Amino acid sequence: MTITESDLRDLFDTDSGDGPCRGVTVADVDRRARRIRRRRLGAAGGVAAAGLAVAMAITLPAGTAGVVPEDVWTGVMSRPEGSPAVVGTPRGGPFIGELVAQRGFTGGGVRKELTVPTGGGRIAVTLWCSGPVTKAALWVDGRLVTAGPCGRGSGESEETGIDVTESPVYAVHWTAPPQDRRPAGHTVAGAVLRAGAGASGPAAEADAGDPLEALTGTEDVEALLAAGGSFDATWRIEVRRLDEPECRDDVRQIDPDTGEMVVLRCGDRAGAPVRTP
Repeated sequence: MTITESDLRDLFDTDSGDGPCRGVTVADVDRRARRIRRRRLGAAGGVAAAGLAVAMAITLPAGTAGVVPEDVWTGVMSRPEGSPAVVGTPRGGPFIGELVAQRGFTGGGVRKELTVPTGGGRIAVTLWCSGPVTKAALWVDGRLVTAGPCGRGSGESEETGIDVTESPVYAVHWTAPPQDRRPAGHTVAGAVLRAGAGASGPAAEADAGDPLEALTGTEDVEALLAAGGSFDATWRIEVRRLDEPECRDDVRQIDPDTGEMVVLRCGDRAGAPVRTP
C-alpha cells in the first residue's frame, strides 16, 4: 500500500495524543493508513453523489415523460403523401443584388442616358425622383420599356392634383427578362415629364379619375417630351444586378406559382428521382 506524507503526519499526531508512547509498529501504520484512506474516500464519494444529484436536477426536464408514438416517423416527421416534383432551378425568381451603376441628373422634360457594363448578367433599373409626384419614363437600349408616377412632395402637386402629404415614394422600375443576358452592356435612358403640360392623353387629364393611374403607361410619353419643354427637376437612375437563387441539392421549396412542394436537383443530378422514406 502506498502511504503519503500527510497520512503519516495524521498517524503520528494521533499516536502522540493517545497517552504514553508505546511506539508505532508496521501493523499500526498499515491499519491506521487504511482507516484514514477509507474516511477520505467516503467523504469524496459523498461530494460526488451530491454533485451528481445537482447535475441531474439541472439537466432533467420537470414532469413525466410523454408516450412515444408507435410510429416515430408519423409522430415526429410526418410528410405529405406522394413524391414531390423534381426541378432543376430554384423557385422564387431572381432577387435584387449589388449596385452596378448610378448617376444623378438635373432638368426635366429632356431624355438623358448612360451606358452600363453588365458583364453578361440580368439587371434591374430604377428611376428615382425628388419633389412632387409627376410622370417619368425609362428606355433600355432605345426601347421605351415603362413609365409611371415618380417622386414625393408635401401637400398637393399643382400639376397632377395628387395629394402627396402622406404618400410613399414612387419610382419607375424595370427588370430585365430572363433571356436578356447580353455580355457587353446596356444603354439606359430616362426622363422626368411635366404631366399635363400641353399634351393630350392620360397625363393631360391627371385631375380626372385616379391621378396615379393617369400617370401610368407609355402611350403619351413621346408627346410629353415633345410638348413639355425643360423645367427644374432632380432625379437619378440606379442599375443593379439581378442575382439568381443558389441551387442546392435536396432542398425542398414551395413553388409560388402552384403552391406545391418541389425538390431541387442541381447540375448532373437534375433528373434524379426523389427517395421517399
